Amino acid sequence: MEVLIKIVYRDKKDEKICGDFRAAVKKIGPIAAEKLLKLINLILAAENLAEVGKFNYRLHRLSGSRQNQYALDIGRKLGWRLIVIPLDETGAELISDGDALFCQSVKIVLVWEISKHYE
Repeated sequence: MEVLIKIVYRDKKDEKICGDFRAAVKKIGPIAAEKLLKLINLILAAENLAEVGKFNYRLHRLSGSRQNQYALDIGRKLGWRLIVIPLDETGAELISDGDALFCQSVKIVLVWEISKHYE
């Protein structure tokens, strides 16, 4: 599989959960773990972040204290989501101006956290 989007991780814990099925099951359960690993593989195979948004993961920009972060739902009924921050080639945070074409330019994402929404 050719990697088109680069993923970097905020910490080793989330990197392990995103790359190790057993660790993911322990943290988020078997159904969400399977969906998470499929999502990670989709991100790695996508040309840009906008392409990931075409699938059933509901890519959406967050607001408030999470401005410039994006969420991807890991099974809406399960409540889990993957929070990512778009980065440029130097590793600096990309700031969106709300332009719909913004996600088409994103080639690197920082996995900020895997969290249960509303907890």
